[in-house]
Amino acid sequence: MEQNLILYTIFGMSLITLLIKVIPAMLVSNYKIPEYINKILEFVPLAVLSSMVVQFIIIEDGKINLSFTNEFLWASVPTLFVTIFFKSLFITIIVGLLSIIFIRYFGIF
Repeated sequence: MEQNLILYTIFGMSLITLLIKVIPAMLVSNYKIPEYINKILEFVPLAVLSSMVVQFIIIEDGKINLSFTNEFLWASVPTLFVTIFFKSLFITIIVGLLSIIFIRYFGIF
């Protein structure tokens, strides 16, 4: 019985998720979205990702940490330069990971 409940729950959640995404797409598919709204919507992923990354970098134990010992803040400096210069997500992730590894391995902070 419990296994059936889990399967029904998974099926129900999948159906609800599908309907939440399909119904608005079907309703909007016949309308042309104005160009200025498309321009605005282009910045939404960047804004959301930036807010998450900045929050991860500066908040430690529920408090803002902008001190000299914040290793994530220091690791973000070369990562930011690489991001601006190369504009490659893969290279950015590699440099970010290597920066943290370098800081922690050598015990800089």
